[in-house]
Amino acid sequence: MTDEQKFLTASQTIENPDINIIGIPFDDNSTGRRGSDSAPEAIRLASDLIETYSPFLKRDLEDLKLKDCGNIEIPDDFPLETIQNIARQYFQAEDRMAFLGGNHSVSIPLVKAARMIYPNLCVLILDAHCDLRDEYEGSRFSHACAARRIAEIVGWGSLKIFGARSGTKEEFNLLNEHNLRVASFEESLVEMTEFLTDMPVYISLDMDVFDPSLAPGVGTPEPGGISYFHFLDLCQRLVGINMVGFDIVELCPPVDPAGISAVTAASCARELMLLMG
Repeated sequence: MTDEQKFLTASQTIENPDINIIGIPFDDNSTGRRGSDSAPEAIRLASDLIETYSPFLKRDLEDLKLKDCGNIEIPDDFPLETIQNIARQYFQAEDRMAFLGGNHSVSIPLVKAARMIYPNLCVLILDAHCDLRDEYEGSRFSHACAARRIAEIVGWGSLKIFGARSGTKEEFNLLNEHNLRVASFEESLVEMTEFLTDMPVYISLDMDVFDPSLAPGVGTPEPGGISYFHFLDLCQRLVGINMVGFDIVELCPPVDPAGISAVTAASCARELMLLMG
């Protein structure tokens, strides 16, 4: 692990934390705009601009013990296996985990690690894209295949995808065949709440689920996304779930010099930590 600037109030030395924060600077196999390997540091820097308190959840990060464990050192050989092995050690200790990616490929080993410890794990993916391709440009572990691999890990019945509005005809057929999404936002809120009740939950937040006006700095932007208030509505509905971990992926800081997307990502990280803590 490498030391970087810490996220908000997190300590790098605190014992028995409520939540561990780990950066995953990984951009291999990205097919859109490159630069998500710089996202963990950008999110940490942007966290200096936000408050610890959420008026929406009425909770404060000051009341939680946060440990920023720095970034994973990712080798050229077997990068996904390295990510999985490190994540598994934390999940084995029953730690609550916040992962800052990285492109969406990192969610595959993270979910696999969590599933080893929580066999009835449910996964909620927030994403503009279906990511249900079996392979893309010769790789079965491309970010375009993330949801497909995750479905194979946890089972189709333990996965929901929220916000998907781009994909192939075959991918949308899979969405419908396996009932992975519902038609409207309000229906989504109700279904997400019912789906995630009484199960260990892992949430994967791809920043391109948001409208590009809110998060222009992503690897593969897609118009017509959700607003930040949609995201907050979802978080409020999920209060009380047994969330064991989450990741934030596909932030691409180099293409957003104003840093709007990183601030949005940092704010989302705060809400998810408060939801989990």
